[in-house]
Amino acid sequence: MAAYYASLFEPSHRYSGVSLSYQVGAVLGGGLSPSIATWLLQRFHGGTTGISIYIALGGVLSVLGLLMSRNRVGAAFDARRSRASHPLAPKPARDRVS
Repeated sequence: MAAYYASLFEPSHRYSGVSLSYQVGAVLGGGLSPSIATWLLQRFHGGTTGISIYIALGGVLSVLGLLMSRNRVGAAFDARRSRASHPLAPKPARDRVS
């Protein structure tokens, strides 16, 4: 998962992007789920249908997120590679002639 998350963000935003998305996901997915499940249990009069629908919707949202990010994976690495091959890009120190 670490490599997948890293490939979603440009190097200059990678640490913040990965951290923010992970923390927001943990708060929304893990922090609020017990409260939502309790509310759904009461709303459906003790039946677990509401909780099942909630979990299924979470799965659908996960699949949609993966499908949407599929085009983005590796783009940060490709952009960095294309900038490095640009004729005006600075050469690494080991390639410079003194």
